[in-house]
Amino acid sequence: MGAWREGLEKRGGLDKYENGVFTNFAAKNQITSYLVTSIFKDRDGVLWIGAYGGLTRYKDGKFTQFTKENNFVGEEVYAITQDFSGNLWFGTEDGLTVLRDGFFQNFTTSDGLPHDEVKFLLETEDQTLWIATRGGLASFKDGKFTNHSELPQIQIRSIYEDAEGTLWFGTYDGGLIRRKNARFKTIAVKDGLHDNGAFQILEDDFGRFWISSNRGIYRVSRQELNEFAEGKRQSVMSVAYGAEDGMLDAECNGGTQPAGFKSKRDGSLWFPTQKGVVVIDPKSVSAGSQPTNVVIEEILIDRKTVSHQYGIEILPANDSLEIRYTGLSFVKPEQIKFKYKLEGLDEDWIDAGTQRTAYFSHLPPGDYVFRVAAANVDGVWNEQGATVKISVKPPFYRTFWFLALCIIGAFGLVTIVFNSRIRNLEKAHAAQEEFSRRLLASQEQERQRIAAELHDSLGQELLIIKNWALLGLRNKTDSSEQLGEISETASQAIDEVREIAYNLRPYHLDELGLTKAIESMLDRVSKSAKIAFASEIDLIDGFLPKEAQINFYRIVQECVNNIVKHSGATEAEVKIKRSDGILRLSVWDNGQGFETDSLALKRAGQSGFGLAGISERARILGGKLVINSANGEGTVVNLTINSKDL
Repeated sequence: MGAWREGLEKRGGLDKYENGVFTNFAAKNQITSYLVTSIFKDRDGVLWIGAYGGLTRYKDGKFTQFTKENNFVGEEVYAITQDFSGNLWFGTEDGLTVLRDGFFQNFTTSDGLPHDEVKFLLETEDQTLWIATRGGLASFKDGKFTNHSELPQIQIRSIYEDAEGTLWFGTYDGGLIRRKNARFKTIAVKDGLHDNGAFQILEDDFGRFWISSNRGIYRVSRQELNEFAEGKRQSVMSVAYGAEDGMLDAECNGGTQPAGFKSKRDGSLWFPTQKGVVVIDPKSVSAGSQPTNVVIEEILIDRKTVSHQYGIEILPANDSLEIRYTGLSFVKPEQIKFKYKLEGLDEDWIDAGTQRTAYFSHLPPGDYVFRVAAANVDGVWNEQGATVKISVKPPFYRTFWFLALCIIGAFGLVTIVFNSRIRNLEKAHAAQEEFSRRLLASQEQERQRIAAELHDSLGQELLIIKNWALLGLRNKTDSSEQLGEISETASQAIDEVREIAYNLRPYHLDELGLTKAIESMLDRVSKSAKIAFASEIDLIDGFLPKEAQINFYRIVQECVNNIVKHSGATEAEVKIKRSDGILRLSVWDNGQGFETDSLALKRAGQSGFGLAGISERARILGGKLVINSANGEGTVVNLTINSKDL
């Protein structure tokens, strides 16, 4: 076998192991270089030795070297194999070389290879030659190269075909790759492998793969690998071996062929390492069938150890929970794997790997059972595991009684709000009914007033005109006196009609505008009443929409009428000011005043709409009405209207 040794410059070459003894088989001057990289024995018993510098053949006790001088292209030979036809294939840094019928032929990227540096060769049962290069994977069949671009361009270090014809590719750091039915599946550390390196893949007689890497040698069941690749399991179990198991160095060699082999004589497995050869007897490694016992060692709440013999209780003030557990085994205890779940919260197991601590924080209130299970190095699980009961107490605001009080309080609050809303609606409805009653009463009073005026004034005047006319007809001599009476009475009737029409709709409002209409109304009242009226009125024409002007006029009119009829005042003042889109009305008198409660307001409006009518008209105008009054202190009515609210 080729071996790397300290002091290669002194000895080197090729060593032979026989009857338990290593002897130097080929020295530097017999082979192309003392740096041996590959070795292969063909079906005729001829030994082929690859090394830096070229190729060497050992046949019938004689060494023959092949270099560029005798048509062998490669100077560094990494892999050697023989196909079913007896042809020899050599993987070199300068391409793939075949020895056929005594002649060498070299293939490179120009012939279809993905890269010229060929690292591993294997011909499978279907007579396909698989070629691992530095730039990817290729295959050769029926004289044609095929590049497998569906596989990532990773460094493939080994290729193995199992008894079922499935291909397995070992990589430098890309995990183990399975090819079955022309489909590739990668299996890596995240899936349960000990390492992503797979320098050599050897299968023992028990269906277990032994794989070398930079972090030691690990074994894994081929059945588990297949089940994982087919989606029948979530992960695989791998068992690692290193210095603690007797290896002088856990770092294995790879990158040339072979990087290990299986003895046909006794089934032992040989792997090269940085400090010599490791030999494994798979028969001495029995699968462990005894499940690993699991114990919970310690529980910490907020980093303080608590007793857990009868379970633990977590209070609302506690934040963190830490559970430490372990598995009891004398066989590779450091490789025991765990899984746990918090029953009542977790539906599935949580894969903890080799971690021996579970952390929880801010658990919701409730009763739980923490369960942890363990698997030995051969993947036998102790599903019963170890358990501990956990009770998480809720804060007071999440207790039943507090929630019940909240529900009762909320129900009471809703009831209060509902009842208040009902009362407000009833008040609003009552106010609306009162307003409607007053409106109907006011309309009826207005009809009565108009009827009375027509009957008592206009009707009487017309009756007088009729009587004077009849008297003039009877007195056929001189009727001038009767005609004069008729003329005077007719004038009075006309004035009465104008007064009635003015009260119904002041014609000044349409003919002269709002400002003149209000001034005319105040002038008439001032002349007819015993109250000294003063006024300051800005020009307000155009401030209010036409349909709103009558409401503002009626407000002023109602305020003045209330002063005349009810106040007993000797002085009064009306101010109307307009500035910056704001219209302000102020009506003042020095009369007897009144209490501005609902009863007083009701009494003040008994003759018509009264103050209620003023308030309703102010609301229609979008204005703000304020009435200030008290017994013996007079009254002030203020109305503010913003043009933006119209």
